[in-house]
Amino acid sequence: MVRSLTSEYYTTSVENLVRNIKIPKFGVGSNCVAVISSPWFQVYDNDFGWGKPIAARARPSTIRGNKLVLFRGIKCIDVHTTLLSDVLVKLLADV
Repeated sequence: MVRSLTSEYYTTSVENLVRNIKIPKFGVGSNCVAVISSPWFQVYDNDFGWGKPIAARARPSTIRGNKLVLFRGIKCIDVHTTLLSDVLVKLLADV
């Protein structure tokens, strides 16, 4: 099995992945939740030679709309959120 994993196999697999990628479409007002990654990923336990991280940031979203990202922080939970401007205006107007 290991010998069958050639460079050609990986090249073909990646090309097929790129050709057939399906990005979920989450529209404004859709009621859905996407769970990506895992709570077991130890964000703050990595050290790449620069010292342990003091903050973690989410990558830019490929999903247009609202986004909520939670990281296990250092004795806390880090919360990152992205809201559409019309949602933000409604939140600010809500007393």
